[in-house]
Amino acid sequence: MDRRHFLSALVAALAAACSREVATSSTEPTSPETTSPRAPTTTTTAPDEQLVEASDPAVDPLEPPTIGAPVDFTQGVSSGEPRPTSVALWTRLDGLDTPADFVWEVASDPRMETLIATGLVTATPERDHTVIVEPTLDPATTYWYRFRADGATSPVGRTRTTADPDSPAAPLRIAVSSCQRGDRSRAALVDLAAHEVDLGIWLGDFVYADADDLDGYRSAYRSMRSESHVKVAAASTPWLMLWDDHEVADNVDRTIDDDRWLAAARAWHEHMPTRLVPPELRRGTGRTVELGDLCRVVGLDTRTWRDPSPRPGQPVADGVAAYDLGPEMETTTMLGPDLDATLDALDHTGAWTLLASSVLFGGFSVNPISPVPVVVTDTWDGYAGERAQLVDALEVSESDAVVVSGDFHHAMALDVRRRPFEIDGPVVATELMAPPTSSAAPSEVSDLGAIAAALSPHIDHFDPAAGWLLLTIDHERIVAEFRTVDAPDEEWSASSTTNSYIIERGRPGLA
Repeated sequence: MDRRHFLSALVAALAAACSREVATSSTEPTSPETTSPRAPTTTTTAPDEQLVEASDPAVDPLEPPTIGAPVDFTQGVSSGEPRPTSVALWTRLDGLDTPADFVWEVASDPRMETLIATGLVTATPERDHTVIVEPTLDPATTYWYRFRADGATSPVGRTRTTADPDSPAAPLRIAVSSCQRGDRSRAALVDLAAHEVDLGIWLGDFVYADADDLDGYRSAYRSMRSESHVKVAAASTPWLMLWDDHEVADNVDRTIDDDRWLAAARAWHEHMPTRLVPPELRRGTGRTVELGDLCRVVGLDTRTWRDPSPRPGQPVADGVAAYDLGPEMETTTMLGPDLDATLDALDHTGAWTLLASSVLFGGFSVNPISPVPVVVTDTWDGYAGERAQLVDALEVSESDAVVVSGDFHHAMALDVRRRPFEIDGPVVATELMAPPTSSAAPSEVSDLGAIAAALSPHIDHFDPAAGWLLLTIDHERIVAEFRTVDAPDEEWSASSTTNSYIIERGRPGLA
């Protein structure tokens, strides 16, 4: 969503409240891609690739083929969508306009002294010289990897496979983050990387592109991935990367022109550590990651299929996208044809479900003293009927649910009730909104936001500070820590845990 709309709505609503009396993927468009151990493993490699599996003894390094031109790995490395026996390794070979072969390597140590898998991969102009490699590895194991070309060696990345679903999973640490703006995200991403978590979840706004064509979108990713702190975080852990609106255009929905959507989607797929291939037709990007018997991460695509945000009647103030909650919001869709597959994904027997949504899920009224909630309809408040279906699925599932969200440029912790604004209704889940990695809202606006949150009984935490969210998960509880940084623009800012929660199985909510 456009954060300015939310902030303006907040100011307008609270000012009005003070002046008036309160009145009485996969390739199937209908199924999100699932990174399950049953899915086939494919490797984007040259036809003559030499592949050594992780169970084999240590192997000798390969010699990179001659390229004959200066190249570099300017955008670093990243990995994503881990499975028990593989992970997607990503990089981009910079400096060429023709195809080129180079070497990938996986090792059991950070110095890359004991190689356990290696091979060749081809970078082509058609993919902006980005590549994905999916080596065969062992479950629940940490690896290090790199790429070597003629005259260039990439940074070393750290990654980890997931536990086999039939084996008890050890406790895990997960980072949740979103909303970065170039050098204004330095401190948060450096702090995140230093924690060496088991998985990262990115909830969108990796770039603020808003480009017109494929070259413009590609340029935005090349620039962002060239930032040193972005490279450090990208290389520190495997990621589940989701997108929000700014990877395409501000407040984007399904009505965007197909050519522009495909250009944005192609650039996103090329520059993310994802097993999804760049689409030729519009397709959702929702998918799941299985973390043994401990947790299923269900990542939502909240943009590709969404209806335009409902805007019934007059907004709170001119130019502000906040409206009275009404029946128009019961019939809109955010997930479109992906809804049924998402409901199925929420039905499992693991200990936990992490529902990853790029936008606020549990409800937030910018004027909480009004008898009718005044909501920003770009969030799930504008899609209340579909949200109710997801909440009902979470309530009947055998697993316990935590929602992680982003987008508001504030950290929040709140109860997800069966119906968000029925204050006496049962609590179904907990929502944890990750802090933004970049600078937050102006202090005077954040102060007003804190007042609105304080007047909302289901909201317990509201903080404008930049940072990220750390989750430590075992079979009995989730410990959530809101990590914040003092100076987001500085690479070595002081950082700390400013608030934390323990969420126990069988006891949904923050209490």
